[in-house]
Amino acid sequence: MMRIPNWLERSRLMRNLAGVDARRAFTQDLSQLLSLAERYNQPLCLVVLDIDDFQHIHDCYGSSISNNVLDCFSELLRSSFRSKDALARWSDAQFVMGLYGATQDDVVVRLAEILRFTQQQPFTADTTTLMITFSAGVAEYPRDGITQQSLYQSASAALDRAKAAGRSRILTAR
Repeated sequence: MMRIPNWLERSRLMRNLAGVDARRAFTQDLSQLLSLAERYNQPLCLVVLDIDDFQHIHDCYGSSISNNVLDCFSELLRSSFRSKDALARWSDAQFVMGLYGATQDDVVVRLAEILRFTQQQPFTADTTTLMITFSAGVAEYPRDGITQQSLYQSASAALDRAKAAGRSRILTAR
């Protein structure tokens, strides 16, 4: 696996907001990771992940609790992957990750471990204890797409299938 340049790691740390890169920073980092994957013929996975039933959590417990859930979940994701991996909150309860040098199989195994953890370990937000699960779609460069947009579409379609199949699961683009 090719080492990601230090400047990318430093720039990511400087742009990091509350542990998760902003959308614009993520797209810049993913562009760099795609260039590296192409140049060095390495795999790269894009994950689109959504906290299941997040709107229900927000409606029942309010914004303070739901924001705490997002913070805790962000930290779980950030601590579960390498510092060189790109992670961003994309919208509401949706996150995206760019994982350079990781195969789809590697990513699915790691996400499954995290999903099992969330199914067994309740989240505590303030004084409220909640069970949180997620659904995810995984796309791999170049098999499932060669651009950010095509990878996102492939991973997003897999996420939609995971939700339609009952949530709390990880599906691949193929």
